[in-house]
Amino acid sequence: MSMDTNIKTKKPPKKVAAPKNKDDREPIMRRGPRSEVLEKKIVDVYIPPTPCWNPISVRNAIDQHDRGQSQMSGRLADTMTRDSRVQACLHTLVFGILSLPFEWKWTTDDSSDAGKVLSDVIYKPTEEDNKCLEITKRWWSDFTNSSILASVLTYVVNIGYASMSKNWVLESDYKGSGEDLYIPQCWVFHPSNIWYNTGTYEYYITTFEKGLLVVNDSNNDERVQIIKHANSERPWIEGIVRSVGFLYLDKWYALNDWRVYITNNANPLRVLTTIREDSSRGTGSGDGSTDIEDTLVNIARHQQLGLPVHLPEGHKLDLLQANVMISADIFKKKIEQADTEIAIAYLGQNLTTEVQSGSHAAAKVHESVLHDRIKAYTKTLNSAIQLLVKEFYKFNFPPSVRVPVPCYNAEPPENTDMKIESASKKANTLLTLASVLEKSPEMLSKEEIDMLKKEIFGGS
Repeated sequence: MSMDTNIKTKKPPKKVAAPKNKDDREPIMRRGPRSEVLEKKIVDVYIPPTPCWNPISVRNAIDQHDRGQSQMSGRLADTMTRDSRVQACLHTLVFGILSLPFEWKWTTDDSSDAGKVLSDVIYKPTEEDNKCLEITKRWWSDFTNSSILASVLTYVVNIGYASMSKNWVLESDYKGSGEDLYIPQCWVFHPSNIWYNTGTYEYYITTFEKGLLVVNDSNNDERVQIIKHANSERPWIEGIVRSVGFLYLDKWYALNDWRVYITNNANPLRVLTTIREDSSRGTGSGDGSTDIEDTLVNIARHQQLGLPVHLPEGHKLDLLQANVMISADIFKKKIEQADTEIAIAYLGQNLTTEVQSGSHAAAKVHESVLHDRIKAYTKTLNSAIQLLVKEFYKFNFPPSVRVPVPCYNAEPPENTDMKIESASKKANTLLTLASVLEKSPEMLSKEEIDMLKKEIFGGS
């Protein structure tokens, strides 16, 4: 039996460009039609709020948070924003950072620190670099108009870290540019859907349709990005919820006790005294006299209408007030103390309006402390957006194109008025010195001349 050696091999099928997501498989079962959000984003499970807290539940939430479990502390952080001081301080920090000047920088070396421009060599972008940057700016404009960065910063401040999904979707002719670009459809996970496994050193994220995502420190999954603040190994330790959780509860209890105090002491008990035997309840004789229940109803009705009260013969109405043994100032002081501690926890200072002594000097010191806090959070945010832009270039542009560095500039503007004033003083001193030396050079010794130079040039 001869074998046919002329069997034609089957041509391999034409490869179709795979999506950038590693797991783009359809779910086996669906419950209802897929929404537009689920089509373009990897989302997490909705976390309902937990409005009622007590010292035991707050302590349990913070103890779990210290072990990397943010299921309860995430809910506590949401509840804390009900407080006006917490909300105000959080907005001051978050929106203050997002309002900083933003710029695109070119580094001379990809291995240099992110956002650092070397002064000795200036990179001149090519025409292709500028073209890709213009395309990137169109996408970046849409991205910054969303609430993604504000949500990231909010969770980084309160919890110490944040997790963001990036579902890279191919969009044809993006915004009329004629370019087919992979655009990240981002979603910020609620911290209650994230926890850290101290045994495997991995983050677990609960998602709606993708199940449980596992992210390690290598972060080689382009779908998920972990944004950590300060402590890269245990970022949750930097979460402000650890310190503000009990302050929020103390303030809430103080407000509630103050309300009870006002209710008990501002509304004295009205006591009706009578010596009439026929005034007991239900003994109306029908001859025009009323029983005690009708009398009480009439008194209450007259009080509501602001009318005078007419008491029958043999009746006496007194007010029984509580013997006040405690001052209401104790509640006010506790609330003010909690407000100050909350401001210090978020801003690194008490608010400028609360500076009591040394007004100008104290405000300057507090301003510098707040600036250090802003710089730290800005550095965390810059690292996160720089990684996102690198991936955007990786998926859309050739490797020969240099990736620009996006960054928010946290450096304060230079005080030109102070600089001009200092230069003017030095110039006047130099003129005075030159005039004296010209008239009588023997009047100043070498030591006096050196002292003047030191004063002018700051010790040089």
